[in-house]
Amino acid sequence: MNKLVLSVNKKEGIFKQVPCYLVFSDEGVILNFISRERQQEELAKYKDQLKAEGKGLLKRTLMLANFWKEYADNFYNMTKEEVLALDAQNNFIPYGNISKFKFVGERQDTSTDPDIQTNNTPGKIEIEAGQKLKFQHKYSDNNRNIKPILEGLFGKKLKYKAQRAIVLGGKDRIM
Repeated sequence: MNKLVLSVNKKEGIFKQVPCYLVFSDEGVILNFISRERQQEELAKYKDQLKAEGKGLLKRTLMLANFWKEYADNFYNMTKEEVLALDAQNNFIPYGNISKFKFVGERQDTSTDPDIQTNNTPGKIEIEAGQKLKFQHKYSDNNRNIKPILEGLFGKKLKYKAQRAIVLGGKDRIM
């Protein structure tokens, strides 16, 4: 059974990013890439399923809006072999091959002042396993659900930093 699934974008150069799910199993990290073609296939399959279930247009539209958010849940009940078989690009990295795992949470800028534009800074993950793999994500881990899982998997190899929210405007600036 898999312990954690994170939706990320693998950085491949300055501007190119590839959608990916990091699936943390008992044995290692599975990189599950999801090409544009596979995204379209998965959406078409889900649309057909909703039609077959007799869902109306409004209900289908609402369910499609949450599709990718809920898609990651599928990986919790899949074996390593099943995940790897989904795409030829998928890869497996045993924990013994990982020398460092770095997690930096997304920084969320907030403001109660509508005149102040806020920006979120994406979180980062780096995996060192012979080469350095870099990813961006949108997890802030403010409730600290991710940290204990990663600590259990990586121990001293884990470098963890959760970003704190920054409130813009007035005197409430937190860093």
